[in-house]
Amino acid sequence: MNRRSAFDALFAAAAASLLCMPSAHAYIDPGTGSMLLQALAAAFVGILAFGKHIKLFVLGLFSRKRDENPEAPEDAVAKTEPQEQ
Repeated sequence: MNRRSAFDALFAAAAASLLCMPSAHAYIDPGTGSMLLQALAAAFVGILAFGKHIKLFVLGLFSRKRDENPEAPEDAVAKTEPQEQ
């Protein structure tokens, strides 16, 4: 039995066990419901904030030009010339 067929057999057994379960007759109380709602809201806001950070980082890589020498050429010339007194 190779790995692929072992995985397929395990997946089929897990799917069959989930499909054959009787109904649970459970409910979500208000405390748990609000906790789940808060977790979903926090995940959504976190994804928005992190997504914005990644978007700005990627756009920054492509939009700004990187100079190896950050000094302007005029400043570099002015610093190398001797000053007259």
